[in-house]
Amino acid sequence: MAYRSIVLDTATRSGRGDLGAAISRVKDLDIASIEVEPSLMSRSAKEWHRIDNAIDRAFFSLRA
Repeated sequence: MAYRSIVLDTATRSGRGDLGAAISRVKDLDIASIEVEPSLMSRSAKEWHRIDNAIDRAFFSLRA
């Protein structure tokens, strides 16, 4: 999964003022990260929580 492309796409859509599409892409990122959560958690739970919290912050900031 190309997480970077989802993040860049989210930023582009947000920058254009298309917040609905940006929120949709953050949801895509969240779903993609959940799919690999077991693998990431086994490597570094701390890093997994950092990533998960960043996704949550992005989602909530777009909804604000």
